[in-house]
Amino acid sequence: MRIIPIAAAALALWGVAASAQTMTGPYSPSIPVQSATRVPVNRDAINPLTEGLLSRIRGTAVYGSDERWIGNVATVLIDPRTRRIERLVVAAGGILGFGSHPVAIKVNQFSWDAYKRAFRLPATQAFVKSMPAWSEAETATGSAQPLGSKSAPTGAGR
Repeated sequence: MRIIPIAAAALALWGVAASAQTMTGPYSPSIPVQSATRVPVNRDAINPLTEGLLSRIRGTAVYGSDERWIGNVATVLIDPRTRRIERLVVAAGGILGFGSHPVAIKVNQFSWDAYKRAFRLPATQAFVKSMPAWSEAETATGSAQPLGSKSAPTGAGR
């Protein structure tokens, strides 16, 4: 006979817990939250060069004038005197960082494509791969060859 009062008490507690979950009130999901109606700002579409955060620049994709992928930004080179970004090292080609050709290119050669959330260069991957390779032993000078020039790239800056 003691089983019935214990079972009745358990059912009563279970019913209270279930009704507490369906109660309406100020925190009820049926009331729309104001922030849910706002359109979120897409932080990735903002040019990382204008944000000043180096961590957002590294790894950003780079596309060429032919709309094809060239590579990713591997390193950011800063002029120690002016403390401004001078060049971006683009790792052209490769798979998962292997077999890529790193090239230092002046920052003013890059433009931002907000739609692709990537940088653009006025060159193709083949042209960038033909430029002299950058190595960490070099200073921020890298390749002095401007993009789009007709002459073959030279080893300037070495």
